[in-house]
Amino acid sequence: RVAAAEGGWASEEVGGTSEGTSEEVGGTSSGTSSDVRVPPALAATAGGLLALWTDRSAGALSLARSDDDWRAQAADAWAPPFGGFVSVAARAAEPHAGELWIGWSAGSTVRATAAEGQDAPDTVAEGLGGEALAAAVGSDGAPHLAWWDLSAGALRHAARDALGDWAVEVAVRAPVPVSRPLGLAVRPDGAVDVLFLDALPDAPGEIGLFQATRRGALWSRTLLTASVDAEAGALPLRAGEDGALFTVFPRTFVDAEGERRFALIFGQRPPTDGADPGCNGE
Repeated sequence: RVAAAEGGWASEEVGGTSEGTSEEVGGTSSGTSSDVRVPPALAATAGGLLALWTDRSAGALSLARSDDDWRAQAADAWAPPFGGFVSVAARAAEPHAGELWIGWSAGSTVRATAAEGQDAPDTVAEGLGGEALAAAVGSDGAPHLAWWDLSAGALRHAARDALGDWAVEVAVRAPVPVSRPLGLAVRPDGAVDVLFLDALPDAPGEIGLFQATRRGALWSRTLLTASVDAEAGALPLRAGEDGALFTVFPRTFVDAEGERRFALIFGQRPPTDGADPGCNGE
């Protein structure tokens, strides 16, 4: 399901659920079930919304476009093997506004492709992990990817240049024991931001929400909050035209009556002027 807020939250069905409810959506059964290890991806384009998810029964990738109504179709040309990760991002800059870049991983291989006009996908990296992949597109139209390399204890970032070559770098050294979701955004001034979950340095066993930021060639790391669920299934991050950052993340807490509650927290970080006197990414 996808939900939108315009004076109030409203949701509608995009694909099916694991209960197998049967309804034809664009010629495919909406009863397909998704791989719960791979959160569905959503992108906004000039023509509407586009959703991507893995069809667990077919071991393939499916997509749906909103247009006038949701219509689903197979996207086998981009399909990662079962158990891989997938992410999608839309270009905002003219003349390519609305064009999509899709990144996916299988094992320790990361690949990416433009949704249209590319004959074969790029091999971004091999042998460097590929868990919890996140995609974003800069204002210059260049695609970016971020992912965990669990074996190396590293959060990696890659960007594609105008010649089609990908440069891979280590953004953060973080020996996380399991794959956790990432949020990736590129600000209009070119700064790259990655949201990730990691253990708090002074509280073993507790998880915090961190931000890694690259300005120029240097990465910095900042703790944003210590109150976040370690089992968060997704960690979206978006950059506004003014450079402000936006995210949502889940939080569980115990209220005054001792009841366990769940909340979805909206976070906003105002734009910066590019100066960082504290050298801490703020």
